[in-house]
Amino acid sequence: MSNHRMSNSGAPSANAKPVFGILIVVAYLAALLPPVYISMSEQRGILLGLPVPLCYLFGVCVFAIAVCTGLYVYEGSRKELD
Repeated sequence: MSNHRMSNSGAPSANAKPVFGILIVVAYLAALLPPVYISMSEQRGILLGLPVPLCYLFGVCVFAIAVCTGLYVYEGSRKELD
């Protein structure tokens, strides 16, 4: 009888946590960099029916929420939720 552990092929890899950490840092840096928003506010174009600066702000919010939700789902699948 072998002592090999059976792996769950549906479970995400253990390398995903650093990726989520990097994505969270990117989301918060994008939210906290005023020069990017200031340069975007000079644009007068319309994107998806909204001014470009609002699309930038909404995009940063949606990205941060998506990363946090992805991390929640990842930890839930690995039964690591506190």
